[in-house]
Amino acid sequence: MKQEKMKLKFTCNNCNHTGYADLSRETQFTHAPWYTDQNGLKHNCIYCRSCGAVHDAIGSLFGRILAKDIVTFEISAFKKLAKINNPDFITLTSVHPYIIKAMVEDGRLNEDEDMTGEKPTLDFLLGCLKDKNFIVRGEAKIALRRNAAIVLGDIGDSTAIKPLNELLTTEKWGHLVREEAAIEIARGEQVEAVGRLSLWQVLFIATIGVLIAVCEWVFAYQNVAYGIAIALGLAVLIYVMLSFLRFEPRITNCGESLALIPLYILFTSSLPWFFINEQYLLPAVYSVILGLCLWHVYQRKLSLKRLLGFSKEKLLKYSLVGLAIGIVLGTGEYFILNPAPAFPTFEVKYLLRDMVYMLLFVGLGEELLFRGLIQQDLMRAFGWKWGLIGASLLFAIMHLTWRSMPELGFVFLAGLILGFLYWKTKSLVAPIVAHGINNVILVSVLPYLLT
Repeated sequence: MKQEKMKLKFTCNNCNHTGYADLSRETQFTHAPWYTDQNGLKHNCIYCRSCGAVHDAIGSLFGRILAKDIVTFEISAFKKLAKINNPDFITLTSVHPYIIKAMVEDGRLNEDEDMTGEKPTLDFLLGCLKDKNFIVRGEAKIALRRNAAIVLGDIGDSTAIKPLNELLTTEKWGHLVREEAAIEIARGEQVEAVGRLSLWQVLFIATIGVLIAVCEWVFAYQNVAYGIAIALGLAVLIYVMLSFLRFEPRITNCGESLALIPLYILFTSSLPWFFINEQYLLPAVYSVILGLCLWHVYQRKLSLKRLLGFSKEKLLKYSLVGLAIGIVLGTGEYFILNPAPAFPTFEVKYLLRDMVYMLLFVGLGEELLFRGLIQQDLMRAFGWKWGLIGASLLFAIMHLTWRSMPELGFVFLAGLILGFLYWKTKSLVAPIVAHGINNVILVSVLPYLLT
């Protein structure tokens, strides 16, 4: 690189084009001051208008010191760095307007394109880990580490496992981030994890599911007392097996979560509810279910905040989604069951009461149990598809007491929808609202409108 007539003669390392660099958009290269590094050295940006490469060079702009080319970025790598937008990587935010204008003139950048305005997605960052530019790879790793506790929650793809495992073992993250990474990597393995489970352990979980179905069928169609006895025996059997046999942690967690179902049957069916006023029976029963779930969360040292996934920023959005889905599901279920009105006439006070009961007790209790606990553990053990199907089947089985096969099919479909909502949003807000509104439409609205 030589200086001539106050302009720098420069050769592009990317396309080998040679020309003059100046603070002008009329030369072959647009040359502008860029940033000062930690050593106090001033860096300049030299943009090649032939191929779009961006050069990071050391040296004064118009002085007698010749610039030294440090790094050459292709335009695609330059844009990736801008999109990664690490706060400590100040070079992109300080690009001279002349450089930006030259890129716009050359059609390599849209005039209204904000390179540093959009938050990078997990898929984008994972893709950057494979980029041929070492700085892009390094900045992507920094972004993953910095946002790990938040970003890792978006993993649902096995392609994320390898780079995240590498980060998990090589980087000194805080305890919370390591825990989050380990949980999400296990979830991200999906169906591949099943291959590492022993067949007898898979059969153990499947057998529990079959016995739950038998218990509920006996309870609903044969004899309530026998159903309660089977529930008691099944709960004891699960805990004995988990105590005496050596299972993988994922299977142990599944077994403990599934044990909540026979306990749910046992407590809600055998406790002396007759002394409670009928209008308080529903919240009383579901308080027991919530108590079981919270006891399980405490024993497993789980994060209730993580399970619920409540977020102020997305509360309204997820609530509206749940409301829309709940109205559709509730209308469909009404035409299947066609329940009679609970009272002679419609009254607002009963509607409001039922909304509180269905959202804060029924919706919260059943969604925490079936989606927040059972589905999560099944997904971590068997992958998201089998976990979703298994939790939805159990949810449907627990509605055998309606003694309606169409209702059984409907509840299974509703379970798939609610479970998918939870898996995609990582929040119980939409499933709880959808579940609660479904029940309100079913028993508190349509029986009065359509009867």
